[in-house]
Amino acid sequence: MDVADLLSQVINKDTAGGIEALDPTERMVFLISEAEILADMSGVDEFLERYARRSLGTTCADFGVVGREEIAKLLGELEIAGFDVDCTLERLGSLISSRDGYTYDDVVREIERRLSSEVSQKRA
Repeated sequence: MDVADLLSQVINKDTAGGIEALDPTERMVFLISEAEILADMSGVDEFLERYARRSLGTTCADFGVVGREEIAKLLGELEIAGFDVDCTLERLGSLISSRDGYTYDDVVREIERRLSSEVSQKRA
């Protein structure tokens, strides 16, 4: 499977089984995409309500691995503060909406790295 196929599969996948039903690479793509979309449409608090509160560790790691350590750090701070820090929410929403510090290409590189690693593991 190549990156374009994976992206299409994740975008079109039925997530009725919850994000727990996604494999780690699919979950990374899904959570980053949902964070961007929801931050743009209704605010980052909507993303946190839907996904991050139960998947915060994964979400932090996913943003960190594509080069967005500040977003990962802010998500961690929100968890510690009980998701109730308006200035952190505003900063987080701004960073996610602007895609500050990472690009589509960063996500693609991480997907390629993971797919390559999966192929290597299957051969071993």
